[in-house]
This record gives sequence, C-alpha cells and structure tokens, in this order.
Amino acid sequence: GLRLLPPISSKPVHRFRPCYRRGTFDTIAPPRRTDDSFHILFAGRLEENKGIFDLLAVCQALKPEVKKRVIWDLAGDGSQEEQLRLEVDRLGLADIFRVHGYCHRPKMLQLIQDSHAFIVPTTTAFEEGFNKVVAESILNSRPVITSAVCPAIDDVRPAVVETRPDNRADYRQAVEKLVEDREFYEQKQQACKALQAQFYNPANSWGAKL
Repeated sequence: GLRLLPPISSKPVHRFRPCYRRGTFDTIAPPRRTDDSFHILFAGRLEENKGIFDLLAVCQALKPEVKKRVIWDLAGDGSQEEQLRLEVDRLGLADIFRVHGYCHRPKMLQLIQDSHAFIVPTTTAFEEGFNKVVAESILNSRPVITSAVCPAIDDVRPAVVETRPDNRADYRQAVEKLVEDREFYEQKQQACKALQAQFYNPANSWGAKL
C-alpha cells in the first residue's frame, strides 16, 4: 500500500563572501580617467570557459573610436595561454590585447592600479562560485562587467555593468558604454564605495558561516 515518507526538514542556506583584511589594497589609488586610454583587466584562468576568446572577439568588434582607446590586460595562466597568445599575434593585436601570464603580487597590483574596470566573462560552460575577482574589483573601486553566471553579481549589482551570459554583443556594448559615457562610468565607480564593507566583515566569511 501507499507509504507516506516523513517530511523533509528544511535547513537554512548560509551565504558567505570572500573576506579581506583592511589595508590589502591600500596602495591602489582610485582610477584616473584620461581621453587617451581605458584599461580593462581580466584576472583568472586562461581557459575557453572563462571567456578569454570572447574577450578577443569583443576587442575586435569594438567601434574604431573605442577600440583605439581600450587596452586589455589579461593576468593568469591556463591550458589555453599559448593558443591565446598565438591568436593575438595572428590578429596583430599584441599592443592592445596584452597576455601577461601568471603575475606575482607586485605585477598584479600594478595592473590593478593601471585599470579602469574589471571584466569577468565566465561562460555558461563553467559552473561559477563566488568569483573573488568580482569582490576585488569593488574593493579597488573599479566597476566590473559580468553576467549572472557569476552569483557574486547579486551582492554588488550597483557597481556592475550586467550582460546576458555568453552574449558577446552585450559585452561589447558594456565596454563602449563605460568608455564613452563618463557620467555612467563615474556612477558605477562611486557605487563601489558603499559595497566594500561586506568584504571586510568577518561575520560574512566562510568560517563564520560554518
């Protein structure tokens, strides 16, 4: 006969965030805008599912007046590093699409200092957790371009230029918007300040939630 199963007890879901020591990025000054160049930083694994070839496509697709101003800095290593370098060289983009490989802290801090925005183009082929790069963009007062593939977007949305997942056209438009609309950029940049405290609060850390 029919047997009733006992009710499943529901347990609360505890969200945690990366937790940083205050002072971690004290050497980084706020971004300085000029009309000559706009630096976009990618920091992470150089893998296809992290969107690195999407970034290369976006770089090529930018309208000329924006493309000539944007410098792309990619920091990190991975299985596709050599293939990416070959493709960049083939396209003649090495001057503006710079693949730095793995960077030790001094080099990484310099890239952050030079940057105006971060980009996290993780694709739907990768199951993303809380990407620390999203938090670090906020802590360094840099807007971040990303999609809902990164769950971290929910905690920092006012400083995000959100795209649809896997949508290169959206990423291109987001870059162009940040470069060309200075007021929009400044709104996103200023929004970072109110979002930083959550990443310094030990009560939000993994250890506290555990």
